[in-house]
Amino acid sequence: MSRTDPDQFSLLEALMHEAWGDVVPAEEWAIARSMAPDRLHIALQRLDAVMDEERRLPLSDAAIKAGMDRIAFFRLRQRWKRDRSLRSLTPFIGRAPRRVGLGKEGASELALKLVKDAGKNADTSILVEQLIAQSADAISRQTATRLLRDASARASADPEVIEQELGSEILVDFSGTAMRTAIDEGGHIVAVCLAVESASRIILGWAAGPISRSGTMLLETLFNSAADYDDVGDAGQIPGRLRIVTPEGFGNFAGLLISPQSSIEIVNSGERRFGRQLIKLLGHRIGRVSLHPRAYARGEPPANGMSAARIVSLKDATALIGEAVRHHNADRRNVLIDAVTKVTGSQVTNSEVSEETGDALALKTILKAVDRWRDGRDRLASTVSLGRECASALALLLPPMVDPER
Repeated sequence: MSRTDPDQFSLLEALMHEAWGDVVPAEEWAIARSMAPDRLHIALQRLDAVMDEERRLPLSDAAIKAGMDRIAFFRLRQRWKRDRSLRSLTPFIGRAPRRVGLGKEGASELALKLVKDAGKNADTSILVEQLIAQSADAISRQTATRLLRDASARASADPEVIEQELGSEILVDFSGTAMRTAIDEGGHIVAVCLAVESASRIILGWAAGPISRSGTMLLETLFNSAADYDDVGDAGQIPGRLRIVTPEGFGNFAGLLISPQSSIEIVNSGERRFGRQLIKLLGHRIGRVSLHPRAYARGEPPANGMSAARIVSLKDATALIGEAVRHHNADRRNVLIDAVTKVTGSQVTNSEVSEETGDALALKTILKAVDRWRDGRDRLASTVSLGRECASALALLLPPMVDPER
């Protein structure tokens, strides 16, 4: 106990008595006393939040108190319900010594645990280091990154998470790419605007172009998302949160909405605001297109990411990004089919989700296959409809600000 802060331990002790009553299991005392200060702090913060949530504190507020995003806290709460132990609240507490020879299968499961514990706002570089350090067998940084990317895809399609979180948040954000248009088209960096549903990680809408067209790209992304997904459920229900990262000069468009909407979050300040949440949801690459948020903020392609000075026409760049989005959504479709199978016991047939039917129709078919996902579908439809209202307001700002080269 010499390394443990006595004040923190006293607070944890009080919460443990609240959680277990007068007789706290001896094993829990042993776990608590073995914790290093950093683990003790995490356990204290999370147990406090879990107990408050049991007292009817809204899940979103409890997640903030725990220092976690909604999905990560939801999983934490599920673990706590299954195993009411400090072990379920703190990563790696009570973990058995590493076994030799688990190989990539073991590393894959460890990657999944790391991703679930960290939630969607995790720092990928930290997870890579943790996976390399915790893996039973030596793995490269490249392998660790791939395993974490695969684990992120598996975790985001947990049927319980889809049921609870589908439609709760849609992120609309910008990023640069490692492409530049030809000189006769201005030699501009090619930027992308993406709308992503956070629970399923489906890309709902997108647009590409030079940074000077950011306002138009945002407009197109919002309109296209609504056009494709406003019929996935009842669009008249309470929407989830629509989080829009706006380019310079467009942060005030929300003031033009017919009625103030608490469901809309406008992020309009800070150079580093662009692309950070996109990377956490999608990784650094969709299909063959790499995402470079800082390149968008600076207006220049990344010095080490040009892939032999990748100069393309805007038409070709747009086609490449469209192909990348389709590739990404095809992966999401397969992961969601697995989630449907877990819930219903029957797989959605290939004919029902044929690629010829289009990304949106195929994905909507899958989302509609589970009755328990209805509330999420309604939130999703309502949130993209809210995005259409935002696009209509944004359109009022575009005429005097549109790129004069277009």
